[in-house]
Amino acid sequence: MNTLTESLTDEIRIYKLANGWKAVMFVLVPALFLVGLGVTYFTITNEKPLDGGSTFLIIAMLGLAGFAVYAFIDLLKGKTITGEGKIIQVDPTKVKELYYEDVKGFRHDDKYIYIFSKNKKRSFIKVSRYIAGDQELLNWLDKRFINMDTDEYEAEQQEILNNEEFGLTEEVREARLSSAKKATWAFNIAGYIIAALVYFYGRDWVITLGIAYPLIAVLYVQQTNGLVKLVEKKNSAYPSVMSGFLFVIMALGLFLLNNVSILQLKPLFQLSLIVFLFFGAAIYLINKDLRVTSLEKFGQLIFFYVIFFLYCLSSCTAINCVYDNSVPQYFHPKILNKRISNGKHTSYYVELEPWGPQHLVKEEDVGRTRFNELKVGETATVQMQSGRLGFPWYTVY
Repeated sequence: MNTLTESLTDEIRIYKLANGWKAVMFVLVPALFLVGLGVTYFTITNEKPLDGGSTFLIIAMLGLAGFAVYAFIDLLKGKTITGEGKIIQVDPTKVKELYYEDVKGFRHDDKYIYIFSKNKKRSFIKVSRYIAGDQELLNWLDKRFINMDTDEYEAEQQEILNNEEFGLTEEVREARLSSAKKATWAFNIAGYIIAALVYFYGRDWVITLGIAYPLIAVLYVQQTNGLVKLVEKKNSAYPSVMSGFLFVIMALGLFLLNNVSILQLKPLFQLSLIVFLFFGAAIYLINKDLRVTSLEKFGQLIFFYVIFFLYCLSSCTAINCVYDNSVPQYFHPKILNKRISNGKHTSYYVELEPWGPQHLVKEEDVGRTRFNELKVGETATVQMQSGRLGFPWYTVY
């Protein structure tokens, strides 16, 4: 039986990166170092004069090499030690110590364990979950200190059960909380389904659902009197509709980004901003959860309004393009060039000569299927319409 995890003995334990991950890092880190120095060397010795892009690349590659040096030293030196009344973390630049009596509690996720100090001025200790014995360390922490995730969840749940706004008796409040959790689960599942339909199917009635869903989510949250939250908080006892809300808005934006192009973006942005300010102010006034009472609340507020602006922009674009019944105009510009951009996402571009109101040579993202169909030297077809809201838009095929 392991005395560390089965009792409260305080023997010293040392936690280092697991052997499997060490083997990977001993190969990867030197490779990153060589890439950083190699690219820097070839960029400097290249006969071409250095420009802004080359200078930025050199700085980035030297940063990569420096990071590799730091990571290699951490492989050799980095460790977390528990025992004799304190927790110690050693890394290449410093040593952190936290005595047991100064520990406020801990949290954890899939990648890290966070150990917090009672003294807010002191930084917390962050331990990688890729160490050997991470579950043992978690068990040890759980026996000695407060699991802040569990503690906050239970505190919030008790807060709900004690709040008379959610019912006259605790039994009624508990039943209402249970009902709200089931309702938000169903609501979020509906959001995932609508998001999939918007992205892969994209018919008019589906786009209508995509535009309506976030507004319905806001109204639903409002009528629960604060029991259901619009902004999701990790490990919260309050149910939230944020995941469905987010999925639908992202699907709507991606569908429009992949299928339509606006001839002039500035007027559309201006209209979207007006819509955003009007509805954003209304939501702020009716939803108490968006009041800023802490730094965490401020972060949630910023996150929500960034997503909400994307919703306003996507909705205005959808209304302008999807519901446009104007007579299309057709243009047939010559294809000057083609290229594929490989980043986080692969993009397929064709370069078109000037056409109609487009007076400059411009690259258009056409997607993989159209990219393979279009040939350099041949002509593409551009279909342009005036837009339901008066913003001309077009597609290339």
